[in-house]
Amino acid sequence: MIAVLYGACTSFPVKPPDDTIPSEVEIPAEPELPEITETPRIPDATTVPGISELPEIADTPEISETPRIPDTAPVPGISETPHILDTAETPELLITFAGDIMAHDVNFKMKDYNMIYDELRGLLTSDNLTFGNLEAPVASSRPYETYPTFNIHGPYAQAAIDGGFDVFSLANNHTNDQGARGIQETYQWFSEKRKSGVYSAGIKNQANGPLTYEVIETNTWTILFAAVTEILNASTAKEFIDYIPPEQAYRTNFIATIRALRAAHPCDVFILGVHIYEDEYKDYISDRRKQFFHALLDAGVDIVWASHPHVMQEWEQIDTKNALINERITNKFIMYSMGNFISGQRYRIDKAHPEAPREYTGDSILMQLRLAKVQGHVYIKEIIPVLITNYVDIYGNIVVKFFTKQFIERQNTEIAAYYSKRMELMQKYQGITTVK
Repeated sequence: MIAVLYGACTSFPVKPPDDTIPSEVEIPAEPELPEITETPRIPDATTVPGISELPEIADTPEISETPRIPDTAPVPGISETPHILDTAETPELLITFAGDIMAHDVNFKMKDYNMIYDELRGLLTSDNLTFGNLEAPVASSRPYETYPTFNIHGPYAQAAIDGGFDVFSLANNHTNDQGARGIQETYQWFSEKRKSGVYSAGIKNQANGPLTYEVIETNTWTILFAAVTEILNASTAKEFIDYIPPEQAYRTNFIATIRALRAAHPCDVFILGVHIYEDEYKDYISDRRKQFFHALLDAGVDIVWASHPHVMQEWEQIDTKNALINERITNKFIMYSMGNFISGQRYRIDKAHPEAPREYTGDSILMQLRLAKVQGHVYIKEIIPVLITNYVDIYGNIVVKFFTKQFIERQNTEIAAYYSKRMELMQKYQGITTVK
């Protein structure tokens, strides 16, 4: 269980058969509470018609504002909001969540991929863990490929690691763009990287094999991580992907598996990546998705980190009133969509229409969460949303920049007007607080 004090500032390489393999848990074929075995499996599921919806979440939540996204980028070591639990046990845990790491042709044709990360490298390497959704196979036996069937080689993924990313979701609608071979090469590549402390989940080397997950030990903390996708562009090699169809029967089954997984693996924090089955380029969050995510939290997940729309959506911190310390604390956290970290979707900005839906694909945030432990409780001490933007330099390279007033002031008048409007639009994302 995690908690945040109210008022805190607010964010196949084939693995060898040894202890470097992430642990695995079975997803049962029927929606009953599964037993944990050494090799539990995800069902080769198809759509089930006529299924019922999840029950509504009890009680209408109270909604309140959380602090706005700052217009200057925070740096490690910023001041903290005073709170009642001021005797936090050390060390703390600082984790960062990003959106989609994509590779359109304008991205992978760059001569130096490290340029993408240069400005953010200091922030991303000063935390304990940084999470990203890699939306392309890593299949070096095949050429680089852009939309609609992506592919990258090792150097593109390695640049993300060198830039500060430590944990990757590999489950999304482009996972099988290069078929079973692409998945196997990706698995093999990340298996090798795991030896140097890089973690991943979402793909497997055994057809219809068990749900993959990682148990990460860092800085005295234990983090349980899994990643699934609800959407695939094709059914090819889906048996090698942690795929959960969006129909209710499969969701109910998956919730039971998550509950069993948490019970089998005591941890400080359980993080789940979900590549959602919802529309792209929209910031609308359906009630059905909210219900599903809240059900996952009730089953033992602490942080839901979602992707797929390619645009930023709100985040939510879930508070409860703790009678023991007479404070309102946040037990759970949801990122409904983190948008894109890097892509080529806004290679040419629409200066006349900064509010157009596709313009949102070039701006997002890094969500930083600082966790602490006090008297046996894990809580979120700080929530730090950091605005970022994709920027095309004079040589045509797309790089990620801190989206600040200082960045805008360095642009010419026309470009500055565009980015000023974009910042105004991005600052509407303030997060919501739900009180149960």
